[in-house]
Amino acid sequence: MLSVKRTLLLIVIIGFVSCSGFESSESNKAEKSISEKPSIEEENGVSEKTEKRTFPKIKNASVVQFDNDNNRYFIVVDSSIVFDYERIKQVICQIDSKLSTDTNTSISFFNEAKWANYKDELFFDESSKYPKHEYSNWLNTYYQGEFSFKTRLYKTFPVSEPNKNKRKVQKIKSCS
Repeated sequence: MLSVKRTLLLIVIIGFVSCSGFESSESNKAEKSISEKPSIEEENGVSEKTEKRTFPKIKNASVVQFDNDNNRYFIVVDSSIVFDYERIKQVICQIDSKLSTDTNTSISFFNEAKWANYKDELFFDESSKYPKHEYSNWLNTYYQGEFSFKTRLYKTFPVSEPNKNKRKVQKIKSCS
């Protein structure tokens, strides 16, 4: 009888210790999440290094996510403005004035929110949601452009393979 009581007591103690350890690690995660960055959005392929937050309205574009580690905004623009450098400049200038940017900031332009992410996270990681054969479309259609605040260069279809005619580079002068 004493052995059964000891066993039960041991089980209760082990259960209590593991539960309290679990709670503190979960609460630490919650505190870290709150203090460092907002919650993560899984459905559009948003990774742990990107944050879901409310972004201000941008004319002709919508900001989908921001990657803290690489200082990169992922935005969606209509395909009709990709080669319209004045409208693209307006989008870039709005992002520069309404969001936090510096010379290390860059912007990636996509045609749909679900494609607005890094290729590895969309197609090549173990948790990837899309088949690898869709990667070719991502290269040539979905990923429409990028802009670097350091170089001030806007590049259309920067990784397009077969149709290199879509690749253009335009210097975007300062917004001021």
